[in-house]
Amino acid sequence: MYIQNYGVSFGLLSGIVSHWLLIFIGITIVIFVFYLMIVSKKRIERLAFFVIIVGAISNILDRTINTYVVDFILFHYKTFYWPAFNLADIYITIGIIMLIISIFIKSEENK
Repeated sequence: MYIQNYGVSFGLLSGIVSHWLLIFIGITIVIFVFYLMIVSKKRIERLAFFVIIVGAISNILDRTINTYVVDFILFHYKTFYWPAFNLADIYITIGIIMLIISIFIKSEENK
């Protein structure tokens, strides 16, 4: 299914915030996450931050080119619909899951 998402995750703030502000916020977040990636000591954290950055840049490019993000994956069961998303959202989610897992892995410094 093809959906134009003018907001942030799950269409929040759609029509309330300009796409330029969302692009600025996205770039700011990418810069911050890039800094976290550089200073991280754990390999899994660095990889997780990289995956998040790739997903975020993809959404930023989509928003810059189209003024919206194209969401095309939609799951539903009977009348329950999960909000639509795209591959970039999957990358961001995988990166966050990797960060959560990294909390439970001892860093190389603590071995």
